[in-house]
Amino acid sequence: MTKFNSITELEAQLERERTSRQQAQRDLEAVKVRHARIGLDIDRALRGEVNEQSPITSRLRAIAQAVADEREACAQVCENSPLLRRITELEAENAGLEASCSTLGRLVDELRDHADLYRYLRERPLSTIEDGGVFAGMTPQNVVLNGDDLDAAIRARRQ
Repeated sequence: MTKFNSITELEAQLERERTSRQQAQRDLEAVKVRHARIGLDIDRALRGEVNEQSPITSRLRAIAQAVADEREACAQVCENSPLLRRITELEAENAGLEASCSTLGRLVDELRDHADLYRYLRERPLSTIEDGGVFAGMTPQNVVLNGDDLDAAIRARRQ
């Protein structure tokens, strides 16, 4: 498996997990809306709009229990979700990969610049020494080099 395929697969997995996270967030918002409605009913009862003899009293107790249960469920989803932990891990890994890509892009730009400089020297005519300008040469032979001769001379010195 190539690194490119791994990144592509990670991006696809990250997108799936982001979609799942978004769905979980929508579900959480729906639960919050339900909580707000339940809270209003309880607030009305607390303000005395419903007396103790009212048939709604038992319903209010049931609502209060449902609120407590829903809050507990939300806390578990938000705090203990392995899916959310995995999403966080993948987002951190993605940030690292993006930083690596940025670094690689900068290095590629630097290498292109160096390649352009070398290409300029390599393509200089041998008459540059007489005409003036920048050229590549070799001492103590005092010769101007270009093209394949310049490549060969550099390779010979590097070995």
